[in-house]
Amino acid sequence: LNDAIEEKKKVSFIYNCYGTDFKLHPRRDEPYIVNPYYMVANNGRYYLIGNYDKYDDLSHYRIDRITSVTMLSEQVKPKKDVRELARGWSLPKHMAEHIYMYSGDSVMVKFIADTDLMDELIDWFGRDFYIKKETENKMLVTLKCNERAMKYWALQYGGHIEIKEPQSLREAVKATVLDMAKKYAKG
Repeated sequence: LNDAIEEKKKVSFIYNCYGTDFKLHPRRDEPYIVNPYYMVANNGRYYLIGNYDKYDDLSHYRIDRITSVTMLSEQVKPKKDVRELARGWSLPKHMAEHIYMYSGDSVMVKFIADTDLMDELIDWFGRDFYIKKETENKMLVTLKCNERAMKYWALQYGGHIEIKEPQSLREAVKATVLDMAKKYAKG
């Protein structure tokens, strides 16, 4: 993968997921054809950041789930043809907006948080967010993040935050919490 990135060549690989037998199994029969741009570490795992050939956005692939890698002779898609790379892409910004390495666009998120959550906010999102004091112990946080990743972060810190915007994210967190409550209400 590193050679392909350096030589600006596309790669072909099998992308896998774990089965109940604890072994890797291909997600599909045909290989993925990807334009590889970067390899990054996040939460103790390594990822390939690339572009799946038929789309114009970035995608993330766990390197430990990639097998049968082949460097192709075809040149990678120019970065100007990948939406996120064409608009002044920054690796630290991308990593802060994609905290769980989910692909997709980032959205502006607003949530109320306990003020003693600052260490965690900086650990997860860097310093690229805004705060406005609400009360002595509460603040309004505004940041840009992948919506799916933010849902899981919000569930992780649910006792200390409340999503305000976007409404779609607020509803997704609410639906998950209600579903969890039903499961735990049983016996």
